[in-house]
Amino acid sequence: MPPIPTAIFHRLTCIRSHPSPKQPDKPAPSRSPEKQKIKEYNLQYGLLGPWTVETFANVSLSPSTIVDACRNRAPLLPAAAGGIFSLAGGAFGLVDASLNWRATIKMAIAIRKTQVQKRDNKPDAKKFEASKTAERKEAGEPTPIASPLTGAYAHAQYREAKIGLKQQIKAVPTSAVEWARDGVLQVGNAGLSIIGAAEALGAAVHLAAPAAGIAGGAASVASGVAHIVQGGLAWRATNNARQIAKLLRDKMEGCLDRNHKPSLAELAAAREGLLKKDGSLPGKKIPEDNVRFYKYKNLAHDFKLNSRTEYEHIQNVYKSFYEQFRINQDAERSAQKEERSHAKKRILYGAIGVAAGVTTIALAATGVGLIALAAIGAAALLAGGLWIAYSTRRNRQLCEQARKAWHDNTAQKKTADALHDQLLATLEAQIKTDDHATNNHLAATLLARHLGGGKEAAKAWGARTREDIAEHKREFSKWTAVDNGVFNEGKGATIISEAGLKIRRKFSVLFLLRTGMSEHDIHELKVLLANGQKGTAIQRISQFLSNDGGRALWKPEASESSTIPI
Repeated sequence: MPPIPTAIFHRLTCIRSHPSPKQPDKPAPSRSPEKQKIKEYNLQYGLLGPWTVETFANVSLSPSTIVDACRNRAPLLPAAAGGIFSLAGGAFGLVDASLNWRATIKMAIAIRKTQVQKRDNKPDAKKFEASKTAERKEAGEPTPIASPLTGAYAHAQYREAKIGLKQQIKAVPTSAVEWARDGVLQVGNAGLSIIGAAEALGAAVHLAAPAAGIAGGAASVASGVAHIVQGGLAWRATNNARQIAKLLRDKMEGCLDRNHKPSLAELAAAREGLLKKDGSLPGKKIPEDNVRFYKYKNLAHDFKLNSRTEYEHIQNVYKSFYEQFRINQDAERSAQKEERSHAKKRILYGAIGVAAGVTTIALAATGVGLIALAAIGAAALLAGGLWIAYSTRRNRQLCEQARKAWHDNTAQKKTADALHDQLLATLEAQIKTDDHATNNHLAATLLARHLGGGKEAAKAWGARTREDIAEHKREFSKWTAVDNGVFNEGKGATIISEAGLKIRRKFSVLFLLRTGMSEHDIHELKVLLANGQKGTAIQRISQFLSNDGGRALWKPEASESSTIPI
């Protein structure tokens, strides 16, 4: 029997780490990552497409090699054919390794930048939080905040960095395993392929068949184990992410009334940690010393008695906000479900690689079963081809999803920008229409408008005593109501009264707290809005309403009772 060509053993390394689509480092939500994702996906497709063709072309040579071995005859196909494909495979492997190193370096740089942003803004952010905590409820002069806009902006930068860092750190374990496989082991796999190709093309290099089989089998085992570990880590991460999204969705859903609309009283109870697990208020009477809860409850009760139509209108507006938040959490759960399915496939692929590698090492070490060894090499090569073809298809799907998300986001932002300076009643009427009900930029703009006009706005205008602050708030509500008075007529009119503006302010605070924002985040938003930084405030609201700010910062006790005054 003629010797099996050495190149056949190098095909075992095609169980090598054919790349999964590498997602770019996930920046803070306000930085619109879709464009970066599209660029990375296209770059990967430029590698995966040709690599798929090369792998299956290499597979097509395997039957002839196995038949030649069975019939103990000289190879019908020239050795150069396999050598060329092996050389191409090795080259693709090196390109993949270089892309992985590039992605790893970019991730390290991104993490470092985020750490610096968090570190540099932390002192001012903590001072900003302390200044709010120190402010007292008693009558008299409110405690002024030194450079309030500077502190609020530092707090925004600090919290954004904290969100970004949480996201980046979560990706480190799977990225580290991927780097070890695709960035380090891949180089060795590519080297084996290139040595085999050089021998087949007549170069003065030689690697004995048993040694090639053992080396290829070991590489297959190592690569397979890495796939299994990465798949296991990803599986666990997706389960955790799905659970957090469900908990956030359920916690918000617990604040709906019997008509499935957000309730001011339920939101106030949630803020105080009074809701039961099923989202209902406790059966026993809430102690009268819970002043803040009863303040909100009585405010809502009195307003509904006097202005039920406007209250129902406000509820409908906040139902649109709730639906956007729910859709955001459900979309995350769907995306993580697909990621979990991908992780399972990766584990299966890795198990095939381990089995093929162990068998190859055993046969190559004993020097028996060369025909079986050639067949295993062909099967391993086919499995690698199927994996890379699957990765290519999945890469295109993810790219199309990212492109659609980018186009939708751009169109929504353009619409929201066009409506930005319209009257409050116009915005509220628009958010209830089918065309704009899912526009998260418009929703964030509306929430920002609802938050404005309060104490921080009065202080920005020079009010210093509580009497001055109260007078400014009354004047703001009065003139806003007058500006929107034209909308108070006819069936289905958008009613905006002075008392209704106060209800909107309370509603916005309680609703945003339920999205995962902290009390200090709300204070920061108010200071930003009072000082004309509307764009930054809207961006921060979007992080929690329609992105993963709440999920990134989620803790079991994060949205429960707090004693910091707002």
